[in-house]
Amino acid sequence: MIVNPSLEKLKDKIDIRFNVVIAVSKRAREIQSGYITYYEGDETNPLTIATKEIDLGLIQCKTYDIYGD
Repeated sequence: MIVNPSLEKLKDKIDIRFNVVIAVSKRAREIQSGYITYYEGDETNPLTIATKEIDLGLIQCKTYDIYGD
């Protein structure tokens, strides 16, 4: 469960709720695999670091509208 920042707050950065979950999980997997992190804090949990990076705008997430709206 994404608690801080909240899923609703992250939804302001990424348009669709489903895309937020996908972006956070992909980024958390990258961090766990050893990718560089841009968040400078005391957190060690990859999921928390991923949410903080997205919330602070340290990384950008591309989303695609498959429905053409």
